[in-house]
Amino acid sequence: MAANTKKEMTTAVLKNNFGLREEEFLELKAQLVRGDETLFQKIFFTHFESCIAYLQQQYRIPREKAYDVSMDALLAFRRKLLENRISYGNLRFLFTQMASHIYLKEVGRAPSQAKKQEAQAILSELTYELDKEELSILNKAWSKLGERCKALLTAVYYQNRQLKDIAEEEQQSSSTVRKQKQRCVEKLRQFYKLG
Repeated sequence: MAANTKKEMTTAVLKNNFGLREEEFLELKAQLVRGDETLFQKIFFTHFESCIAYLQQQYRIPREKAYDVSMDALLAFRRKLLENRISYGNLRFLFTQMASHIYLKEVGRAPSQAKKQEAQAILSELTYELDKEELSILNKAWSKLGERCKALLTAVYYQNRQLKDIAEEEQQSSSTVRKQKQRCVEKLRQFYKLG
């Protein structure tokens, strides 16, 4: 894998995990259990405002409502950390999904079944801890992807961008971008299986 691509992936992983490496996350999680709130504060300072902005944009709700929902998500996230029910992965995505779920439950709108299944599949993949060999295979698979696929998957899974926004930006239909994303994910899976 090219040094630049590896550096970009490392930067993306850190960004999507509140700026923490896995070892730092595990240490701060252990400290949280012992009463040290450093991890809780780190999450608040690195992602709380982003979550509020996402909720405002996604659901067209006032800042006060988005703030309340984000605070509920923060407390639920903290509780799950203490219960050891959260593993290192795409923590920002998980936090934001929790906030979305809290809001939709509150207003009595359940997320669509397809969206719910996709989120669950992604989360199960993200919470699966890769060993060094698997990570090496994943890095190799990533390097085989074309630039278009890398950019699209990074936008969707690391930057949490909506497909409709990407489609508008690229002057394409949402269904076209959705199909492109599905093909890119499938290619990545195939490259991963080939090792």
